Amino acid sequence: MYQISDLFMLFQYHYGYIVQSYFYVILQFFLMYVLFSLSKNGVLETFSSVVFPGFFRRNYVLLMFVLMMLISVILAVCCIVLSNVVFNMSNDFVYLAGVVLGFRKGIIILLIGFFYRILMLYLELGGVMWMLYMFLDLVFYFSAGLFFSTMLYTPLENISASEILFICLNKITVSMVSATLWFFMMGDAWFSGFNVLLFRLVAWPMVTIPMMTVFLFLLRAGVRQSLQQTLHAT
Repeated sequence: MYQISDLFMLFQYHYGYIVQSYFYVILQFFLMYVLFSLSKNGVLETFSSVVFPGFFRRNYVLLMFVLMMLISVILAVCCIVLSNVVFNMSNDFVYLAGVVLGFRKGIIILLIGFFYRILMLYLELGGVMWMLYMFLDLVFYFSAGLFFSTMLYTPLENISASEILFICLNKITVSMVSATLWFFMMGDAWFSGFNVLLFRLVAWPMVTIPMMTVFLFLLRAGVRQSLQQTLHAT
């Protein structure tokens, strides 16, 4: 029988895990800022016009999602290889892709998430059921994002701060529901499921809410700038 002191120990463990990962958290924030700075200054558009002519203006939002997803995957691999720490922000961008991009374009982000999970099969030890849960977890996040996209009636450039907060806070709800899938899949291994649920409820929001909020605000600003440049060009 577990006591209150055991619960506090779990709290301390999860917070300690987040603190241990904060170098990678700060690094991801920095790389995200650099990415949007390159976009704002026209460097990213120039590079894109050489590799994929016209792609930047037509698919700016998709391009930023793909680049942020790749940054998240690279950092996650570095974490597990260099520090033996599992730090993965890709689920958050899969969820946001469902909300912002919709199914047709968002599926690209989901496929990158699948690629990361396959890569983790070689880098991280885990049972078959655990890996199956991780794949279903990605699908659930993407599906939840598609569901919440039906509640937003304004284009990205007009999205309000309250709508951005709505999107980000609902990610916690989605994480909690997703964690309960563990109970149904693993049966008697309820403690592991409770551990996942507790981590997503009290620790991970310290990272994921600021990250998603800043990303959406920067993305909105980037879309507005892109539209203004298009208007001036015409």
